[in-house]
Amino acid sequence: MNRNLILLIAAALLLTVGWLMSRDGASDGGDDRNQPLLPAVANDVNQVSGFSLTQGGGELIVDIDRVEDRWVVSSSSNYPADVGKVRQFLLAIKDAEKREERTSRPDRYADIGVEDPASADAKGVLLQLDGVDEPNRLIIGNFAAGGGEYTYVRVVGEERSWLANGNLVPERNLSNWLQRDIMDIPSNRIARVEITSPEGDVLAIDKVDEVAPNYTVENVPNGRELSSESAGNILASALGSLQLEEVLAEDQAQPVAEQTFTNRYLTRDGLIITATVWKADEKHYAQFVAAIDPDFIEAWSLAEQARKLAEMKTQMAAADAAAAEGGEGESAAAPEFAEPDLAAITSEHRSKLQAQASEINQVASGWVFVIPSWKYANMAKRMDDLLAAKE
Repeated sequence: MNRNLILLIAAALLLTVGWLMSRDGASDGGDDRNQPLLPAVANDVNQVSGFSLTQGGGELIVDIDRVEDRWVVSSSSNYPADVGKVRQFLLAIKDAEKREERTSRPDRYADIGVEDPASADAKGVLLQLDGVDEPNRLIIGNFAAGGGEYTYVRVVGEERSWLANGNLVPERNLSNWLQRDIMDIPSNRIARVEITSPEGDVLAIDKVDEVAPNYTVENVPNGRELSSESAGNILASALGSLQLEEVLAEDQAQPVAEQTFTNRYLTRDGLIITATVWKADEKHYAQFVAAIDPDFIEAWSLAEQARKLAEMKTQMAAADAAAAEGGEGESAAAPEFAEPDLAAITSEHRSKLQAQASEINQVASGWVFVIPSWKYANMAKRMDDLLAAKE
């Protein structure tokens, strides 16, 4: 017999045995088949006011509540939740139906992950929903192998377990229930970075010309060289796609003075981000405050006025050339010329930056973030980190 055929038959037998074991002690499901798993949620998911997820040994994964029109992670000091993830999970629970009955034997529950989650070695997750009628507690077991998306489940208080439609297995990492984005300021927007070490030394990089390939590292010690011409560039990337790993209320984590770096990031259009970063207990902490710089705003506005003026002159020259080509009997109206209003440009840009600073402060104010170690490494640099080794 062909070896591949033997392997195929063996795999089919294993799946069959697993299916039979999961059905051990099950009936045909009666009138409950294809009925909503949790009727109150299926009837109106918008009545759910919160939910918690608990894993083996009663360990809390996450506690999420709806506060007015916001979803917050109560187990993380009411930090905003990832609304998309919350919605996706609740809609999956709403749409879940009892498709096939599985085992009713407690000694078989562990095979499909629907044993009591209070047990230390339990594999499933206990979901408790608030704001809806019972049954509102569900043990979510293993994702079912095979075609389609199905999950083994058992309603708390019932002996029967079920195969329900949909992938109901929840995220077990707390941070993935949080709104993880802090800010996203790409390096090509950064004009200057200043990093003040715990000892008070300042490492500064600057790039006046936006299209220049590298930042200038200021005050390189005499007799020393940078490790490369681009050594300072990495400092400007710290705020790009910045996400949290954990979050704490600001009174739960205080900066450690002897390990704290204070950084200023200035964008070429006038936004300032002040970052306070430190390391403690093998975690990397950061706080952020956003503001605007009037001098940078003025310089950017002058450059923008000059750009618009050059663009207008180009358009006028093109119109004049078209009129000259037309000859007699042809005429082309030259575009009206009015020098761009510097005050209007400045006012509009200042309002835009103030809105962006407010948005960042709304996310960051009152919180201490645990950030990825590689992001911290780019915020906690000293001059020696950028220099070539001494010969």
